[in-house]
Amino acid sequence: MFSDLDLVELVKAEMADFMVGHGLELAVIGRGEVLLRRADCAIKLIADRETIHVVYFDKRSEPVKGYNILLHLAHKRRDPVPYSAEWESPSQGYADHMKRVLRALTRLLDVEAKDILDGSMEWTRAYHWPTVIPDAETAALL
Repeated sequence: MFSDLDLVELVKAEMADFMVGHGLELAVIGRGEVLLRRADCAIKLIADRETIHVVYFDKRSEPVKGYNILLHLAHKRRDPVPYSAEWESPSQGYADHMKRVLRALTRLLDVEAKDILDGSMEWTRAYHWPTVIPDAETAALL
């Protein structure tokens, strides 16, 4: 069930190499929300009943701007989320499903958003959706 998911532990287990590789540290907002942050940006992961949402915050802008990075990647780069062969077998409940989602998101960010994670903001010229500002809890941890 949704309330049983501990996103913090899931991120620690599934994204450790990704975080090290991109110089990101984990900050906990709550059981279903975390930040992966460094000096220039932060990636907020938000778990709900079906998936994990991702917001990229540019900490260099004033005020800080948040981007729906998955929407941008899906519409502008047109590559599907890189699911693996594990999607062929049925998931073993909610936690297993969310683990698979997080693995796919990690692969997507690592491959398709490499330029973004390397600090480029060139991609924002093609971003045509509203930006968001961080809520108070998120802003305190940026």
